[in-house]
Amino acid sequence: PEDRMRLVMIYIITQENIKQEERRMLLDEAEIDPEDQVAILALFNMGVSLQQGLAHKKTRKKEGKPEANSYDISRYVPPLRRLLEEAALSTLSLPEYPYVKPPSATGLDQVTADLRANKLSSWASAGSKPKGATAVESAPPGGGRRVVVFIVGGATYSECREMHTASADLGRDFILGSTDMLTPRRFVLDLKEMKPLASLRSNV
Repeated sequence: PEDRMRLVMIYIITQENIKQEERRMLLDEAEIDPEDQVAILALFNMGVSLQQGLAHKKTRKKEGKPEANSYDISRYVPPLRRLLEEAALSTLSLPEYPYVKPPSATGLDQVTADLRANKLSSWASAGSKPKGATAVESAPPGGGRRVVVFIVGGATYSECREMHTASADLGRDFILGSTDMLTPRRFVLDLKEMKPLASLRSNV
């Protein structure tokens, strides 16, 4: 039942122009119980349009574009990768990720220059590494300040993998923290327990 429900969710999220009658037919054909349908309808609370799917496909593909040299060209790359690169180069959006204590301008320029040099060194070594060497073996050791990433609500295994590969590619120590590990089963259970934002605001 959970596999069927997740497949229906994927279809609703990725397809466009899904009419209400079609959605009901999918739920009936998949034999989704009414209590489980709550999880599917809760996708609306996460910004998913249940009638038109997710818009801006080009933007989504750009964020999740796999690496050209990846062994699996269909491998999903989470948006966390872009944030890690911007954090390493000190180019994160300040309105979205403000400093707790702003660094000095001189120190920030030096850190950015060092990180860019490390990144170029990583790319150069990756191109000249001996056959059979892994990215971790050829990457420069982690340097500079550690970057601690804390994800509220749960981190996925793909995000854990991206933390590891980003550390090797960027020559930086990334540390991941989270409130939970978000497995497919945990995600569905969280959807069932999710409350609309309006009801949460009314209780504040």
